[in-house]
Amino acid sequence: MSSMIATAGANSSTQTRAESLAAAEIALRVEDLHVHYETGRGTVRAVDGVTFALQAGERLGLVGESGSGKSTIALALLRLIKPPGKIAGGRVLLDDKDITKISEREMRRVRMDRIALIPQGAMNSLNPVARIRQQMADGMRAHDAGLSGGALDRRIEELLSSVGLRKDVAGKFPHELSGGMKQRVCIAMAISLRPTVIIADEPTSALDVVVQRQIMQTLADVQQDLGAAVLLIGHDMGLMAQFVDRLGVMYGGKLMEVSPTRPVFAKPLHPYTQLLIASLPSFEHLTDFVKTPGTPHSPLAPPPGCVFHPRCPQAFGDCPKIVPTLREVEPGRQVACLLYDKPTARDVHASTAAAGEETNRVP
Repeated sequence: MSSMIATAGANSSTQTRAESLAAAEIALRVEDLHVHYETGRGTVRAVDGVTFALQAGERLGLVGESGSGKSTIALALLRLIKPPGKIAGGRVLLDDKDITKISEREMRRVRMDRIALIPQGAMNSLNPVARIRQQMADGMRAHDAGLSGGALDRRIEELLSSVGLRKDVAGKFPHELSGGMKQRVCIAMAISLRPTVIIADEPTSALDVVVQRQIMQTLADVQQDLGAAVLLIGHDMGLMAQFVDRLGVMYGGKLMEVSPTRPVFAKPLHPYTQLLIASLPSFEHLTDFVKTPGTPHSPLAPPPGCVFHPRCPQAFGDCPKIVPTLREVEPGRQVACLLYDKPTARDVHASTAAAGEETNRVP
């Protein structure tokens, strides 16, 4: 439903934020990240060479259909990939340290303290038989936050208040809370140690549109208070338009496009992004429903060349042969598509064909 909100949600506020972030430091850098799952039928490349940077205080969104690798990236950034999955390559730089190379003990210290997760599905993330106070206290004690007794209780009450909850919520069990309240508790737990990077994995899934807006406003408020960077993962393009500064579009484990929010809605570059934007309902124009042709490929057998070419309405001769790289084609805008190569492979193909026809006409 919130996707139907006018894409004017990519409004002047996000543009102003983007301008203020232009000179910000890099909070998190991901370089050529690969995540594989080994199965009896072969290797699944869930994340295949993803590179991006997240600036301090920035809100970056990752969108794409189910199976595109968004949530796998979130788990990889926190070193939570479990067998048969593994981080097969690449670097994740947090505070200029590659956290894919540190010990598990050290990584446990990094989680929550430097990089935290707001999980998808608060119902499944909270312990059903422990009160909220105990669950929030456990995380802070595990990190030796230096709080105990009354000081710890006051800190828990402060955190609950910061996400719009009454202090008596601390004494309740998860089943006594609504879906929105449980999600706010998860946000409070994630920010308890004031991390510099917050990963929000579809934090509004299964919530109604009114509660979605409240949760996103809560996330925006706590982010501003902390000065943290946020990586928002989801499907909802309307929600992304209203919240993030930049948008990354994923397909088949790869980044197809990365762009500031306003330009990507006004003029999407990659054919896949164009189809996503065209599929959004509009209050202004009554049009036929637009869908992406075909179905996603099997992750065990990705197509050669560009992974999107079997479904791409603009595919041409070289698309099944050449893997496009993510490159800047406009200031601040990156796209992985042969249509934007200079000269484009399509132009070369067309000119070669035209030259051949001209030669055939010579008597």
